[in-house]
Amino acid sequence: MNLNLANPLWVPVKALLCRTSRRRRIFTATAINSLTEKVNNDENELLVVVGGGAAGVYGAIRAKTLSPDLRVLVIEKGRFLSKVKISGGGRCNVTNGHCTDTIRLAENYPRGNKELKGSFFFTHGPADTMSWFSEHGVPLKVEDDGRVFPVSDNSASVVDCLLNEANIRGVRVEKGKSVLTASTKPDGKFHIKVGKRSADTFESIEASYLLIATGSSQQGHALATQFGHSIVDPVPSLFTFKISDPLLAELAGISFSKVQAKLKLETSRPDLSNLVQIGPMLVTHWGLSGPVILRLSAWGARHLFTSEYKGLLIVDFIPDINIETAKSILKQHKLQFSKHKVANTFPPQFGLVNRFWRYILDREGSSRDTLWASLSNNSLSSISDLLKHCTFQVTGKGQYKDEFVTAGGVPLSEISLKTMESKLVPNLFFAGEVLNVDGVTGGFNFQNAWSGGYIAGTHIGKLASNRSSTETKSEWQQTKSSQKHAETISSLLLPLLFLLHSTTIFLLPTRPKTIPSRVQELADSKHQERLQRCKHKFGTRDMEAKLRLLQMESRGMRCSVAFGRGDRAETVSSCPIWLSKFKRFETGSAYKLS
Repeated sequence: MNLNLANPLWVPVKALLCRTSRRRRIFTATAINSLTEKVNNDENELLVVVGGGAAGVYGAIRAKTLSPDLRVLVIEKGRFLSKVKISGGGRCNVTNGHCTDTIRLAENYPRGNKELKGSFFFTHGPADTMSWFSEHGVPLKVEDDGRVFPVSDNSASVVDCLLNEANIRGVRVEKGKSVLTASTKPDGKFHIKVGKRSADTFESIEASYLLIATGSSQQGHALATQFGHSIVDPVPSLFTFKISDPLLAELAGISFSKVQAKLKLETSRPDLSNLVQIGPMLVTHWGLSGPVILRLSAWGARHLFTSEYKGLLIVDFIPDINIETAKSILKQHKLQFSKHKVANTFPPQFGLVNRFWRYILDREGSSRDTLWASLSNNSLSSISDLLKHCTFQVTGKGQYKDEFVTAGGVPLSEISLKTMESKLVPNLFFAGEVLNVDGVTGGFNFQNAWSGGYIAGTHIGKLASNRSSTETKSEWQQTKSSQKHAETISSLLLPLLFLLHSTTIFLLPTRPKTIPSRVQELADSKHQERLQRCKHKFGTRDMEAKLRLLQMESRGMRCSVAFGRGDRAETVSSCPIWLSKFKRFETGSAYKLS
């Protein structure tokens, strides 16, 4: 007997035999009070982000965007995005808009300038960061020096944008708690203890992925060492210089648009060309500050630490004018203003302010009441030398409150910059300042955070999506296997059914009833006419009624009756002889056409 299992007539039979049980998520209305219950009462994978700074929040949003089913928890012991809020004097220097070339961009990182020249900024650079914030409702502007700020000049725009997006995506945030310890389990997942260091109690979390983005906090370094990573000892970077000069302190508030500063240290090597920087400088009550000083402190961070923050700073206040030209300008000014006091007038080509000019005269030893005509050539040469090579003794470091950064952390050689994943522990990721990467002032440190968080979040999101797809495929294969198994059982059982002359399908023993009377009760005249045509075509002696279960509903079952003769049932099924308007009937009734 030839059985065509692909025939639609066998679908109800296979549906009964291959009923599979699928996993269903159970939702309850029970209130959840503890962090453990919040994250452990769900079957989906969990990403725990340690640190609610720029890198951590940005990475969490990216991972959740790519994998909506992934549960994401960000744990922060303090305030979320606190450094974002205070950076740039409360305006938030988002990134730098002048460094579009990745190689040139990497040169602004004293630690990481070689490693970051690869795919790191190519994957997510300043232009990508600016596009992301613009698309999420934060318009940006690029200032003359390349620094990028929100048009609102308020860091709250950036903070609110990130937190709102995290909330929309379904990222869960927990503040006021720390990750005390973390370890790997035999199945590859992470066992994390969360609590307050001042308390004895803690909660345990099981996570599939762990992203450490704690910035310069010792918490991140401690967690990294628990997984076998080494730590480059952190030292301060981006700080101001304390200068021992009472006369200079009187000039507090004076700024210079462009100077060249060179730092000489006893412990420095002669090949440190980066200890010479050009840029704006500011005089403070305790010494010198401004971008040029901060860059020097970044490039010389470790050497300054070794030398106990003592050294010699040489400043060129007129970098675009050579010393011979400076002398010539002074001589011309002497001839033109010979009867004026030297304290009241000076060459405008130098671009100086009167207070600083008098400071130069005091350091050179010339009296402020001296006339220009009385200045000797030696005095003019001394003034030129001071303007081109003015030395200051650095006695210590100050703190740059707007952007305090450290040099040190997890070595870049121990992670993959293409994914930000640890080379030692699978599914462990790092991003931001917890790594041995730090940039100069101007938005570069935040760009490191955005790029690292984006890359880590992208890889985690893809891993979670792929695993979810694999599980779905596995369930589908299991269902397909069950269907094949059902077809095998059908091929064995259906021949037995064909040997029966009467009853075709029965489920439960009920009172038999013949088809003609049943049809007479349930079918209208139109159906009777179709039935008679079928009988006339095929005859009535070998007619068999086959009960096919077509559809199951939540409140019961509905069925239809078809007629055919032997293997010609398929031909009959294509004819419009289905009886409709059936009422609900007792399950398992068997019918016979005599």
